[in-house]
Amino acid sequence: SSDLISQDYRLEWTPWSPGYPLRIPVVDIVEIGAGGGSIVWFDEGGALRIGPKSAGADPGPACYGRGGAEPTITDAMVLAGVLDPAAFLGGRLTIDPELSARAFQPIADRLELSMTETVSGVLRLFGELTVEALKLVSVRRGYDPRDFTLIAYGGGGPIHAGLLANELGVKRLVIPCFPGSFSAWGMLTTRPRLDSSRTLVSSLAETPHEKRDEVFTSMRQEAESTLASHGFQAGAIEHQCAIDCRYHGQEHTVRVPVDAESASEESFANRFHQLHAQHYTFRLDQTPIELVNFRLTSTVPVDRVRQGTARPPHATEPAPSSRTVAFAHGGPQSTAIYQRTELGAGFSARGPAIIEESSSTSVVQSDQHFTIDRFGNIVIDRIQSSGKERPEIGHA
Repeated sequence: SSDLISQDYRLEWTPWSPGYPLRIPVVDIVEIGAGGGSIVWFDEGGALRIGPKSAGADPGPACYGRGGAEPTITDAMVLAGVLDPAAFLGGRLTIDPELSARAFQPIADRLELSMTETVSGVLRLFGELTVEALKLVSVRRGYDPRDFTLIAYGGGGPIHAGLLANELGVKRLVIPCFPGSFSAWGMLTTRPRLDSSRTLVSSLAETPHEKRDEVFTSMRQEAESTLASHGFQAGAIEHQCAIDCRYHGQEHTVRVPVDAESASEESFANRFHQLHAQHYTFRLDQTPIELVNFRLTSTVPVDRVRQGTARPPHATEPAPSSRTVAFAHGGPQSTAIYQRTELGAGFSARGPAIIEESSSTSVVQSDQHFTIDRFGNIVIDRIQSSGKERPEIGHA
């Protein structure tokens, strides 16, 4: 499956997460029940579905030749020409397109479509499912995805990200070096963190800045004592404060950061009104504000990873190979195939293109171009057209 994580990395309360409904804080991750192993099937009403049932790694997609017989997203990408059977996993795993075709034939027959039309439609449906998940962490939280850069990682993320960026109107996409291990790199470089909370239901009018600061001072002392027991020095600990607030009579809350700019009652109230309007599209300036939970996030800085640079540009530009790829939109197109290890800093080309490496495959759509920046990241930008700059992205 795929995971979408907001840039805040905050702990959330949510009644909509998959799994067991536990009333405890959880990491703010949006899961998509569709990935490379997700099985394509028809429901009782005849509608085409993808996931959540998966072939997993064993037996895996049909093309693995390990006994899997049901069509998966990986099989669709093989048949579409996105994945090269000879280069899959750096050539360490042989996959068989004939097995993928055999698995998808019943789907194509039932849809009365050619194999190319079938896999293009399946990939298009997969993209729509993922777009809805992206809206969960953007549009439904009051953020316009067109104002952000999309970062794609993992083995499958860079395959679909170009299509998703276009669907959402995102103008820039970044694929980091070694995307297949990017999550592990993030885990190793993440600051040690302690989240604590204290419930104190009171009105804002009756809780002046001095009283709020008194609560946070006590929480800081407790957090520093806890972190010190794990060997961290109090002087190195950094704190961030926030308060969960609501209008009087409401059940849901909005988290309001607390800093020097929100010290006074008026400035704090203004920030709450703004955040409430951002999340729920309205504000009630004359309604009393209640404070519910005081929250403290305590982190310890870690040594920064030294940022290297990409290999220098080649004296001669790499000569790509090519193959026909059936894109979700636009159908079959002759597509340039690049090896990422051969691309130096500053190299740039226009899509459609596929950039292969041992742990992932990056797909550049026909209306995009890519550049290798000085750190070796693949930066994909939309080619500006004379059409509408900010296309409609639909309603969440």
